[in-house]
Amino acid sequence: MISPEGEKVSLGKGLKARGNVEDWLGKVEDAMFANLRKISKQAIQEYHQKPTKADWIKSFPSQVVLTVSMIYWSGEVTDSLANESNVLKAVADYEQKCFQNLNYLAGLVRGKLTPLVRNILCALITIDVHCRDIVTDMVRVKKKKQFVQKIVERWAHPDTRPYDLTLNRNALEQNILEKELLILSEKRMRALRKLAFEKRMFIHNLRSRTRGLETMVKNLNLHGMESNFAYDFAMLTREKAHEAFTADEKFLLIEEIFQERHEQERHQVSNRRIAKSFEQYCSSRPKQGRFSPIKKEELEPSSSRTPRSGFISGTNVYSFTRKLSQKQNSCDRVSSFDWQKNQRYYWNQDIDDCQVRMANACYLYGYEYLGASPRLVVTPLTDRCYLCLMGALELDLGGAPAGPAGTGKTETTKDLAKSLAKQCVVFNCSEGLDFMMMGRFFSGLAQSGAWCCFDEFNRIDIEVLSVIAQQLLTIRNAKAQKLQRFMFEGREIKLNPTAAAFITMNPGYAGRTELPDNLKALFRPMSMMVPDYGLIAEVILYSEGFEESKILARKMVQMYKLCSEQLSQQDHYDFGMRANPDKSEDVVLIRALRDSNLPKFLVDDAILFRAILLDLFPGVEIPEHDYGVFKETIQEALVKKGMQLVESEILKVIQLHETMIVRHGVMTVGPTGGGKTTVLHVLAETYQLLYDKGDKSHDYYKPVTKYTLNPKSITMGELYGGGQTDPRVERRTAGHFCARSCQFFFFAYHFAWFQFNTTDHQWVVCDGPVDALWIENMNTVLDDNKMLCLANSERIKLTPYIHMLFEVQDLAVASPATVSRCGMVYIDPNELKWEPYVRTWIAGLPKFSEEQKEKLLNLFLVYVENGLKWVRKNGTEVMKQARGQGFECVVGGRPKPDIVWYLGEERLKTGQDNGRFVIESHPDGTCSLTVHRIRELGSVKFRCRASNECGMASSTVELVQKENVSKGVAPSFTKLIVPSVDGSVATFDCIVDGDPVPNVTWFEDGKPILPGTPGFVITQNNDGSCRLKVLEIMKDNVEYKCKAENEVGAASCSATLQLVKSTKIAKTRSRDVINKTGSLGAQNKPNFVVRPCDVTVQEGEPALFEAKVTGPNDHPRGHHGNSGVRVPPSNGSGHPNVPGTSGNQNGAGSGQPQSEFPNSQQQQSFEHRQFSSTVPSFVPPFFAKELLDSDLFNATIESAEKAEDLDERLKILIAATTYNVYSNVARGLFEAHKLVYSFMLCIDILKQQNQITDQEWSFFLRGAAGVEKEKPPKPDVPWLSDEVWIKLNDMQDFLPCFAGITKDIASVPVWCQVAEYTVWANEPVAIDEADLEPLVEGAEPITEGHWNKRLTSFQKLIFMKMLMEEKVVFAVTDFVVQKMGKRFIENPPVNIDMLYEDMNSRTPLVFILSTGSDPMASFLRFARERDYSDRVQAISLGQGQGPIAEKMMSAAMESGDWIFLQNCHLAKSWMLSLETIVKTYAEPSTQIHNDFRLFLSSMPAPFFPVTVLQNSVKVTNEPPKGLRSNIRKAFADMDAAYFNDHILGMNWRKIVFGICFFHAVIQERKKFGPLGWNIRYEFNDPDRECALQNLKLFCTDEIPWDTLVYITGEITYGGRVTDNWDQRCLRTILKSFFAENTLADDYVYSQSGIYYCPKKDSIQEFREYIENLPIIDNPEIFGMHENANLMFQITETNALTTTILNVQPRMSAGGAGKSNDEIVYELADSILAKLLDALDLEQARADMFEPDAKGRINSLTTVLQQEVARFNKLLKVIKSTLKELQKAIKGLVVMSEQLELIYKAFLNKQVPKQWETAAYPSLKPLASWVKDLVLRIDFIKNWVVHGMPRSFWLSGFFFPQGFLTGVLQNYARKYDYPIDVLGFHFHVLPVYRDQDEWSVAMATIKFGEELEMDQKTPAPDDGVYVHGLFLDAASWNDSANALADAKPGEMNPGMPMIHMEPKMNFTPPEEDYICPLYKTAARAGVLSTTGHSTNFVVSIHLPTSQHQDYWISMGTAMLTQPEK
Repeated sequence: MISPEGEKVSLGKGLKARGNVEDWLGKVEDAMFANLRKISKQAIQEYHQKPTKADWIKSFPSQVVLTVSMIYWSGEVTDSLANESNVLKAVADYEQKCFQNLNYLAGLVRGKLTPLVRNILCALITIDVHCRDIVTDMVRVKKKKQFVQKIVERWAHPDTRPYDLTLNRNALEQNILEKELLILSEKRMRALRKLAFEKRMFIHNLRSRTRGLETMVKNLNLHGMESNFAYDFAMLTREKAHEAFTADEKFLLIEEIFQERHEQERHQVSNRRIAKSFEQYCSSRPKQGRFSPIKKEELEPSSSRTPRSGFISGTNVYSFTRKLSQKQNSCDRVSSFDWQKNQRYYWNQDIDDCQVRMANACYLYGYEYLGASPRLVVTPLTDRCYLCLMGALELDLGGAPAGPAGTGKTETTKDLAKSLAKQCVVFNCSEGLDFMMMGRFFSGLAQSGAWCCFDEFNRIDIEVLSVIAQQLLTIRNAKAQKLQRFMFEGREIKLNPTAAAFITMNPGYAGRTELPDNLKALFRPMSMMVPDYGLIAEVILYSEGFEESKILARKMVQMYKLCSEQLSQQDHYDFGMRANPDKSEDVVLIRALRDSNLPKFLVDDAILFRAILLDLFPGVEIPEHDYGVFKETIQEALVKKGMQLVESEILKVIQLHETMIVRHGVMTVGPTGGGKTTVLHVLAETYQLLYDKGDKSHDYYKPVTKYTLNPKSITMGELYGGGQTDPRVERRTAGHFCARSCQFFFFAYHFAWFQFNTTDHQWVVCDGPVDALWIENMNTVLDDNKMLCLANSERIKLTPYIHMLFEVQDLAVASPATVSRCGMVYIDPNELKWEPYVRTWIAGLPKFSEEQKEKLLNLFLVYVENGLKWVRKNGTEVMKQARGQGFECVVGGRPKPDIVWYLGEERLKTGQDNGRFVIESHPDGTCSLTVHRIRELGSVKFRCRASNECGMASSTVELVQKENVSKGVAPSFTKLIVPSVDGSVATFDCIVDGDPVPNVTWFEDGKPILPGTPGFVITQNNDGSCRLKVLEIMKDNVEYKCKAENEVGAASCSATLQLVKSTKIAKTRSRDVINKTGSLGAQNKPNFVVRPCDVTVQEGEPALFEAKVTGPNDHPRGHHGNSGVRVPPSNGSGHPNVPGTSGNQNGAGSGQPQSEFPNSQQQQSFEHRQFSSTVPSFVPPFFAKELLDSDLFNATIESAEKAEDLDERLKILIAATTYNVYSNVARGLFEAHKLVYSFMLCIDILKQQNQITDQEWSFFLRGAAGVEKEKPPKPDVPWLSDEVWIKLNDMQDFLPCFAGITKDIASVPVWCQVAEYTVWANEPVAIDEADLEPLVEGAEPITEGHWNKRLTSFQKLIFMKMLMEEKVVFAVTDFVVQKMGKRFIENPPVNIDMLYEDMNSRTPLVFILSTGSDPMASFLRFARERDYSDRVQAISLGQGQGPIAEKMMSAAMESGDWIFLQNCHLAKSWMLSLETIVKTYAEPSTQIHNDFRLFLSSMPAPFFPVTVLQNSVKVTNEPPKGLRSNIRKAFADMDAAYFNDHILGMNWRKIVFGICFFHAVIQERKKFGPLGWNIRYEFNDPDRECALQNLKLFCTDEIPWDTLVYITGEITYGGRVTDNWDQRCLRTILKSFFAENTLADDYVYSQSGIYYCPKKDSIQEFREYIENLPIIDNPEIFGMHENANLMFQITETNALTTTILNVQPRMSAGGAGKSNDEIVYELADSILAKLLDALDLEQARADMFEPDAKGRINSLTTVLQQEVARFNKLLKVIKSTLKELQKAIKGLVVMSEQLELIYKAFLNKQVPKQWETAAYPSLKPLASWVKDLVLRIDFIKNWVVHGMPRSFWLSGFFFPQGFLTGVLQNYARKYDYPIDVLGFHFHVLPVYRDQDEWSVAMATIKFGEELEMDQKTPAPDDGVYVHGLFLDAASWNDSANALADAKPGEMNPGMPMIHMEPKMNFTPPEEDYICPLYKTAARAGVLSTTGHSTNFVVSIHLPTSQHQDYWISMGTAMLTQPEK
């Protein structure tokens, strides 16, 4: 066997090629296993026999060397731990041996070695470093335990404790060895004196009885106590602590010792005595130097920090001794988890084989030969992943590492396979995979026993994933039953039980699928988030021979961090794990960093990058490399090609060369005109020239063969092979380029051909756009696998000579997975510029003398650059692209219209771009546009607009170009003539290009118009033109379209023209004509307005998404969303007027707007459309049947109460029908939407009764619309906030019912009673009982005061929404009860028995699913109860399962069986067939057995057949909500014997209950949004089951807490957690419910004592206790503040209004009679007026750009430049879209889809998505967002003009991380410190600064003046002041200068200014809370390759008197901006 690295291993003797080839291959495999095992045994025997270890290493294969080394290491550590006399000494001695071994190997690697031996040594060092670290950790823990034991022994003898001394956290943190005990500073003590009674810690002096020492002790909070224990600790610390403890560990240890003190000691010293003693001490203390030795004199305070919490006191020695062994995780025996959790190798003598163990998992070594491949550095993350995957294998499950690109998901899986000697096939998944191909794959795995890692698994189609779940479950069941053969996919195959499947997934990238629940259950998740880059770099550098590997690694990691934070944000930048390839040891690190990164940087970033290198290596000169002959050859190649020698281009050729050496996938990135292709070709030519010269100095100097294509010019199928699999032949359809039995396509064809023919360079050049969909099929090609994975399961291995090269403009739509795999070379046109082109042109002028050429060149040099600078500053450079062919526009109308043509949004002029566009106007109204070279055009949109004083017409023509195929040319439209209309005759012309001449088909409203059809004349000519004349147009809104087709194929473009009659109103916008006029005037001759189709039309039948608007208040454009529904006339059609259905509710002509909904479908019935106008879009159109089903009405009429009086009878019927409709609909709605539906139903009824106006309804949903007005001055009263004052003014301005409220606010009580809540607008006062009575109907209206009486119940609801938003959901519930009755808010009773009664053999039952719900169990239980279990057939749908389901249904219809079709949402392609089958059930001719029943389950899906829904019974199925429901479910599913019968007894029941409670708590925390979890994790029942299974595995006669806590917190649950801060929270919560202290008898889970583990003996008693738990969960059980509930309630309110808003018809959003157009236009005007055109850096002060001595400008100036660029880009987007929007409103341009979205966002007071994409993260509504933007721009502008501010508004930055980096850089340069050792020390100052006030003050300041607020705040010596931050889930106590609990109702209080002071090697104080700072309250962002969320800024340490866990559970964080 020969490996790719050149290693050779014998297969043994006697293996001859005889017999069948498959038999021979089997023997080869057996020989490989046998010989590797034999060699391994030999290596074990010779390990100590060889003269040196080097000889032994060189004697055996790499794989054997690593394995045997691990066997010996595991054995030697085991022997050390088993040493009974002295474990510590044995392990410590072995640690020294590990160090010696590593030093020996490192010495070898620095010598001269063959490449193969160097590979083996690097892999061995990588493994051995991890082994050494494990032993070192064990030694440290052992020393710690031994040291603590001495203290315990000393404490056990009270007579030997004559001292009284206690420690504080700070003393420990600063290391008590150096100065005995460090005491507090005098300055801090003075401050403490003021805070003594604020529950702050302070210290007083106690004199020691024996030694007279004075020390600072005690804590007011703990009432102080005497203790001698700490003194013993101090004494022993001198000798031992420095060996065993880090500063952090010292504190943790002491805190553990002191936390369980005797209760009676607490009260020995009263608070009063302490305070008095403290005062006396402070006043009498003599002044001394900073440090004093420990003598009989007093110790001088020396620490500058006050320990704010955790003063430590005495302990109960016995309790401590018991805890010691658990808490220290001591490795003092072989069974300790700290040893067991590691990967260990043993040669088991009993079976004479190698076993690999990890925790309780055991795996036989596989002996698959894997060559001398490198091994991964094992980090803590790797260990976690290994443990998770090994545990999953033990349970016959797969593993699912998930995380961003570059975090090592695939490589870690592969490395685990290497460590177990298993073959791991990596397969890159794509959309083209089908279930049969995957079935073959799994069949192969099952038979071979190999592993497979499916990369990017969630790219596979959802239908295929559904079947994969069934396939994997089949294999798993076979393994569980220990079968040797089993049935798989219809055939019997053998089973090798070592087979395993692993999947990796990148979350959130384009084209990703959510895995089905049943598939998720087969894989254990493991989040791969933040690899330890420092450790990885350190070990790699060490293994390559770097002696200073630790320091260099730290600098390397810091460099990438700095680059990611300070350089500009480019799509092709990546600073993750893959960014720096391995370098051999002779390359200096600094040059390696520079040369591997510089190629990808833009010019400005390259300058910054060099400065970063200087910051990291101050004083180090960076050597330049001499490229000598190589550079000369490049110049020769350029001259040979007739090009100029430009230094920047030569450098790019060199950079491309160096990048290609280390990466086989390389991208040249940059705009057109930079020379990307030239650089590529010049490098190829250089290689050829050097090869021709015989230069052998480099292997790369070889000829190059290039294969170039534009990947976007052909389909995915043509690139990779694809199309659909034909189930009859099970073969793939052929693609464009075919070879090898039609199995390979373009890439496959070339890779398969050229890899065997030559060792020359083979370059596949992809010249065209890169997007995430096609490029990701190349992921395994571009990474270290170098493997092309095709959809037919073929895998092609690439040779080292093949390179993938990409020429791209940018990577805006590529995923990080691609960017991180490729080398990048950025080629900037701004470096090349215009001069080389001019020089080449001048050089080629034939008749010019050299002197003339020189003069001409000088003219260019003098004028062009200066001219261009002027143009760039004062105008816009525009580069036009060449395009070609013609269009013609004929518009009828009098007077003659003006016609304008557009290409996209750009207006075209005659003669534009040298005659490329030719526009001709003719006297007959025709206007033709000719565009030359149309084949270059691609897919574009031409638009013509005709307008005169009567109105406007426009038409859009879209071209989608096709490639020429085979022998013909597909037709393409070359002329499309807009209809000429004269009276009632319309003429359409269509001129089509194509060879052969195509046939043109015309359509009217989708129906083909055949030749000879009455009323139409069609003329088709030989030149391709075709004319349609419509002789009589009888109706408006007719759609005509044409489609061209020849034998080659259908035209890939079509245009749809729609005619809508308009009215002639002079000088009036046609929009308002249609908007405000209800009928067409007969006196005006009609003009036809052409309506564009906005949807790009592909081949085949064009799809039309256009809706006619019939209501006089609606817009003529009429396409809201993708509605294709024409709303029918009002209820005059004879259908019953059901309350709650829309339509024209007040009868014809009432002026009510007609509703349109985005989820409607064109083919839906009238009944369904009627209902869709009220049913929200959150339900797929499920419920039309319930509304208008005659059965429902008949049943209602029969069952309703009878009455003689007709009016009374009608009232009863309407009420009964309303409720029946509600109950039938509600049971099919999700819980969250039932109240929404009730409320909307109620509102519609009240609107019909004129009790609620449209203005009131709109104001309730949207608030005040339009431009923010200036508000009158706010009354000067303390209780009235600005926010409330603005809301009161808005209420008064928009709704007449609130007139005068702003006057009353200061004079009379303004309040109203809503449900149980009294809502106050001003200060609450005592309420007169009479005021609570509502106003009597018919009484005189009240004009002032008495708001509770004068407002209607809905107006009170508005009042509450403005002033008490969090209670709106409760009030809405009460409102519905008040208006309609309690039953309309109660869930209708539902169970399967009731549902069964409603269904029959022809009416199916549909279970509507939500995540985590599965009705299967309850369905099977019901079937058992009905004695039908044997006659139930179920199938989970997916690809290929449809035909099987059809057969089952067909048979069951005859036999009367029940059929359950699960997961219909996973079988989109089969839904049409299902619809057809179910339709036949309604036909009387269909024979169906009476017992037959059809059950379906589906998640909500837009493609689920409407007719199936209309004719079925629906019910939702949701998982339980609330702690009680969650725990109840856990105990309902639990086996009684498992719970009741265990040797641990009550302790067992406590830990089981604790796990279930913990599971419920982390599930329910999700309802609090980001306060609960930054990311909503899918914790599910399998997680809990897995945790309980681990309890059973690990708990025997004792509870191994360290094992269980690690596996539960880090693997079982932690494996899902992808955010570091969430992981911290998870660990903290776990401690509260699952730790040793929870076993105490009096332990409770929360302060209230409501939640605890009951002392019961049976599962039934526990279930009874659970039933009595509260239904509503108080935030305290989650460790959260009551404000968390308020936030939850506000979120619920927002969800309610947002859901309703999403389904509202377009209606006027404002009052005062303004139309929507006017509101939006004014708002756009207002925003435009507030914003600058751009920020101008030329206004900046010159001193900001002055360089330092090393040529570096101030880092904060660099930050400013980048911020200016980002804001200018945003301003450009905002301004351009607003101007276009205004034009569209005027009718000057077509309202595009993008503009429509902005229009809608403005009406809903939301920030348009287009702006959000270009902007910084923000959650603010539109008005606040604009105000915030104005402030941000003002902040940056003032910085530009006036220089750096005294305090920086951190919230005002686009990218605050870059600013923080700039501050550190400035400090590093000032003191010449390396930046990698710097961190921030945060000081909270007693000063607040409001950015609004600062901005106003700066507007009036004169040049050189200083603000008054700045005068009070002197500038810091180092670092910066920042302000503008807010707290979330906490508040700031100014007097205590510390964190405090949030105040009720105060969500995001502001923080004072903070001094961010850079410091060397700074570690935050242990007692501070490490608080994350986020940009927005959403907290979650995109997880970058550096591991952090993009929303995260920095962690800030804040003083606190509480333990960190308190704030972690609370979810406390800081924000740069609040939500509103």
